[in-house]
Amino acid sequence: MAIITERGGRARRAGDSRRERALRPGWARLAAVLAIAAAGCTSPGGIWSGAPERIAHRGNSSVAPENTLASVRSALALEPPPQYVEIDVHRSSDGTLVVIHDATLDRTTNARGRVAQLAWGTIRQADAGYSAEFGDAFRGERVPALHEVLDAVAATTTSVMIEVKAHGIGDRVARLVADRGELARHVIASFHADVIVAASLAAPKARTLYLAGHASPEEIELAARIEADIVGVGHEGLTAAAVHAAHQKGLAVWAWTVNEPERAAELYAMGVDGVISDNVASLQ
Repeated sequence: MAIITERGGRARRAGDSRRERALRPGWARLAAVLAIAAAGCTSPGGIWSGAPERIAHRGNSSVAPENTLASVRSALALEPPPQYVEIDVHRSSDGTLVVIHDATLDRTTNARGRVAQLAWGTIRQADAGYSAEFGDAFRGERVPALHEVLDAVAATTTSVMIEVKAHGIGDRVARLVADRGELARHVIASFHADVIVAASLAAPKARTLYLAGHASPEEIELAARIEADIVGVGHEGLTAAAVHAAHQKGLAVWAWTVNEPERAAELYAMGVDGVISDNVASLQ
């Protein structure tokens, strides 16, 4: 795919205008709904209600172990369910895309070792329900692979925000989603700009989210330069002016990690397009 460098050094893919990319998430839902209504069909991602997206952080992680199928299914069982579940992805030594937050098994399972240095069969034996927080309630829960989470949401209206934790696997994640025909549904996210670029080059129609610590002008500009669709920012210190600045760049804004309904209401008033939460049920 050819890359065009615009005035000011900003890169974009040939045949993919900024306006087209800006319309994918966020405001794009309105355009999609109008098109769907005209066609008399139903959107696989659900009908946009005008409210910000609700994203269940690591699944419904306040009631089940994070990044497990139990946590994902708990989020899907909420009424209404969130628009997205967020999960984290590393790669095993033999190439499986593994759903786990940390680079090691140590914190969230009863096993030890670096994910990148362990074969999938070894990782699969670890107990991800081993948790002081939840006791024995989820004992026997396994670390899932990315495709298992995507399978779990396939028949629902909920999509997945796939946070790529490791360098060098953004392209693999994008190709897996592309091979399933689900690029328009899911979002590929990372704190690493190179991961976003790699995902976009591997699958030009991928929807991407650049994660930043804060909504500084520099981070917003970087998100725009790498042609992300969404910028994800820490909610502390986030202002309406920063949200507006991101919107002016064609970026939707998702705020993380928001667990207080009062703070969520403040962010909604600022115009944020999505809120990531450990307790998404409280953000109805």
